[in-house]
Amino acid sequence: MSSIALLFVYGTLKRGGTLHHELESARFLGLAKIQGELFHIKGKSWPGAFLSESQSHIHGELYKLQKPLETLKRLDFVEGCTEGLFTRKLVDVRQGTRKMKA
Repeated sequence: MSSIALLFVYGTLKRGGTLHHELESARFLGLAKIQGELFHIKGKSWPGAFLSESQSHIHGELYKLQKPLETLKRLDFVEGCTEGLFTRKLVDVRQGTRKMKA
């Protein structure tokens, strides 16, 4: 993995969210979106993002990680990836007219 990675976030990791402090070493690059939909997960108090080919978009924020391995490992733990609550995926992100992978 390169020494710099991009991360798209929605929900509690966004600025003002309860977990945003976990991105303290990341640099905010701006607002962005991915193609997909947010759904309420039965029995949970948070939404789940599902990638789809629909015309719907999930709006969030894009960050540049200066310490990607350290940050992603910490976020996987905080977000419950090891428990199967969330899955980290490489996605196409749009920021204005730019399209990139994050």
